Amino acid sequence: MHNSKQISHAEIAEKLSGVYNGEIVFSDKVESLSVLVHVEVLSDVVVSVTFSTGDRKHSFSAILSEEQRDVHMIIQKKITEEYILNGVTGFLCKKPNIHGGYISDLQGFYFHILLNHFNGSYLEIYFFGKESHIQAVAV
Repeated sequence: MHNSKQISHAEIAEKLSGVYNGEIVFSDKVESLSVLVHVEVLSDVVVSVTFSTGDRKHSFSAILSEEQRDVHMIIQKKITEEYILNGVTGFLCKKPNIHGGYISDLQGFYFHILLNHFNGSYLEIYFFGKESHIQAVAV
């Protein structure tokens, strides 16, 4: 995904954009689910991430940064009629405030989010996937 030379913010966002095929895990389920996650460039440093699970569509925006060959995402808080979506830290050791991104050594895209529902329940969602060469229909 990345080479050793310094690249611009626009190049970082563009390289992260695409469709990723992988497994999503919900904190209230035992088994994972295969999904396609769409990453779309909104600006030089912001992307939109969208995925569907059954009849539910989820989306969020994230701010990008780069460290060596990896791209990090800080997920922006989103408030809907049903829940508040936040990014969750802790996936990467010694990387505070990182909620997702691209890990070059694993050649994969990941994120970890939390949905705090207004009825008092919550749901954590984890995703890891590899770039897909499938031409997917917009979700």
